[in-house]
Amino acid sequence: MKKVSPLLILTLAIGVFGIITTEMGIVGVLPQITQKFDISTAQAGFLVSIFALVVAISGPFLILLVSSINRKIILLIAIFVFVISNIIYAYTTQFEIMLIFRILPAALHPLFFSIALVTAAKLVPPEKSGQAVTKVFMGITVGFALGVPLTSYLADQFSLEVAFLFGRLLTPLHSLEY
Repeated sequence: MKKVSPLLILTLAIGVFGIITTEMGIVGVLPQITQKFDISTAQAGFLVSIFALVVAISGPFLILLVSSINRKIILLIAIFVFVISNIIYAYTTQFEIMLIFRILPAALHPLFFSIALVTAAKLVPPEKSGQAVTKVFMGITVGFALGVPLTSYLADQFSLEVAFLFGRLLTPLHSLEY
């Protein structure tokens, strides 16, 4: 078996961290979103709900649909969509546009997670697959513990745009190893 760089597992974990930060970081910036778009809290909260709904619906179908496509291509497409979405979140002046760009990455979220975890397991000998998957899964935990509050902090201290661009900076780091 070819020796795998530990950086590859780390980049998968960073990718998962970036996606969790994009997905859930929005919760902490809903007050700024209501102000920016002059909408109600309920309307802003729909950004969270629509993401979760699309993940739940698209996950099983898209995973089966793309199972024959090279996993690196799927990971890179997912990263690209998350990066573009974060840039659009930062600069759009229309709530509807932001909503659309919450739907697109949400559809790719289950693909990225499932492929990242399977890839981590396949990159190492079978006896180390549990450790590799755990390391990638840590990106989820760290995303919730650090990424989400950091997004809120950046929005409070700087701007909503800076908070969304933070999510954009995290996600491309994953693709460097590919």
